[in-house]
Amino acid sequence: MIETGDIERAVADLLKSIGFSVVPVDAEDGFQKPACSIDVFPTGAEAQSWYMEEDSFAVDVAYYPRRETQRELVRAAGAMKRIFLYTPLIIQSRSIDTDRVDFYREGMALHMEVEYTVVQNPHEEEEQPDGMEFLELEME
Repeated sequence: MIETGDIERAVADLLKSIGFSVVPVDAEDGFQKPACSIDVFPTGAEAQSWYMEEDSFAVDVAYYPRRETQRELVRAAGAMKRIFLYTPLIIQSRSIDTDRVDFYREGMALHMEVEYTVVQNPHEEEEQPDGMEFLELEME
């Protein structure tokens, strides 16, 4: 199952791939700017069937620039937009993408919000019941 920690690690890897450094979301002060923090929260789950579940995750990336200028925030927003809209997260050999990113400012911090939806088997990590075996058929 893909969980919030998996999403957070994949988002951090994507940010690092374009040159952003990532700090823990609870870091108050004292971190080296420019830097990003990532907050991932599960926003919903819907059972499609016994074997399929649709899970949604909201991701908030906060970017703290070294130079607190409008130009720097616009540059960072452009870089984040390009990478998150057109590069899927790769988690557990799966490709997870989004079709929308939103931005807002809070003081001189830029926030990017994105949502990911994952359809997965909620029982995939459970062991098979005793007596269950794979059946191989040979067709002629």
